[in-house]
Amino acid sequence: MKRELANKMYSPTAYYLGRFLSNLLLQLLYPMIMIFCLFWILDINTDMTNFLWITAFGIMSNFVFCGQGFFLGTMILDESNVKLVNILFVMVFLATNGVLCNLNSANWFIKGLSKISPNRFNTEGFVRCVTMQIPDYTEYGLPISQEDVLEQFGYTWGFDYCIEGLIVWFFVWIFLTIIGINLKFKNL
Repeated sequence: MKRELANKMYSPTAYYLGRFLSNLLLQLLYPMIMIFCLFWILDINTDMTNFLWITAFGIMSNFVFCGQGFFLGTMILDESNVKLVNILFVMVFLATNGVLCNLNSANWFIKGLSKISPNRFNTEGFVRCVTMQIPDYTEYGLPISQEDVLEQFGYTWGFDYCIEGLIVWFFVWIFLTIIGINLKFKNL
């Protein structure tokens, strides 16, 4: 990249956006393979709406974490350090997704981070898709329904809020990377 920038062939922003967006086209393949295989194997609700939601969460979460990888790769020069920092991000975000600890009983720090965690948005969306087929037994006096199960995990935001959160994270990583790459290569 330094050679292209030194020759004034591209601006840092154009180069980054070209690389990132072309990579996203290739990244569509991975979640689609997984979704097509697992959607019918898991025997979850197979209506078109549920399929579109699970596809949207799979693709958006993949795009968000690709954005995170591009951001870390442009900010940190050494590849092994990028991997370590990425693992740190993943560990922090995994602690706030509601699976490793219940968000209803988590401490203030985890609850605070769960409000912005892309893993929380992603996990709630997938769990909503998978639990859609749970029958509503509340009419028989039993407190078992999809909403009861989701409430036990602390998942109360819904599909729209979670997909919007992933979209925001996608643009946050793009914006931070554009700022970082322009600051890093401003002297070339």
